[in-house]
Amino acid sequence: MPPLLQINNLIHRFPDGTLAVNGVNWAVEPGEYIVLSGSNGSGKTALVRHFNGLLRPTSGTVLLNGIPVQKQLLEARQAVGMVFQDAASQMVAQTVYDEVAFGPENLCLPAPEIHRRVQDALAWVGLQGFENRHPFELSGGEQRRLAIAGILVMRPQMLVFDEPFNGLDFAGVVQTLQQMVRLHQNGHTILVITHDLEKTLAHATRLVFMQNGQLVADGTPETVLPLAPRFGVKRPYPVDRPITSMTWLTN
Repeated sequence: MPPLLQINNLIHRFPDGTLAVNGVNWAVEPGEYIVLSGSNGSGKTALVRHFNGLLRPTSGTVLLNGIPVQKQLLEARQAVGMVFQDAASQMVAQTVYDEVAFGPENLCLPAPEIHRRVQDALAWVGLQGFENRHPFELSGGEQRRLAIAGILVMRPQMLVFDEPFNGLDFAGVVQTLQQMVRLHQNGHTILVITHDLEKTLAHATRLVFMQNGQLVADGTPETVLPLAPRFGVKRPYPVDRPITSMTWLTN
């Protein structure tokens, strides 16, 4: 069985000449929970946008389930869902229901199947009863949950969260983290781009650092975390605190 994602010598250069991704070789296995970190401009977002074809490689390949992403863009965008920093920027509809239904409608699924998927996705994120609300009436945490529902309705294999805790209060962070952990427990592959290691690292199986467009450290959180300051990331304190205790979730 091939990895879920296989990245081979990936290079991406922006039109202005900036080298954003520089020769990355990497693999993501099904069921992992990966935290990807690094200083601003290290190439994290540019890297993950290749996973479902939002960016096209300058050179190199990205394989999803053994097939190049560029040869299966529709399938890749169903399989790898992304929740961006500004969840509201992803929203296009006038109601919560229509927002979640947007993706399956574009797949031309039958109306009963769309309705069932929408209701299932809203139930999963705890937004039942919000169907007729405008997305911009929701709180920041609720908008993140709505963005997750809009991805879940497409039945993805992997979810990518880009700085998911930015702008959220404590309640919003906990709500978002609860959804991420539940998704992982339910068999989804999770990748979280964040500087806030303390909020999610306790749940990760793998910690990866990027610098200057390259992967510079990759391993278990326990082995890689001591390198954080070297790559411009604040290490949670106290430094001798067990990683498994760094959760914002309560029992």
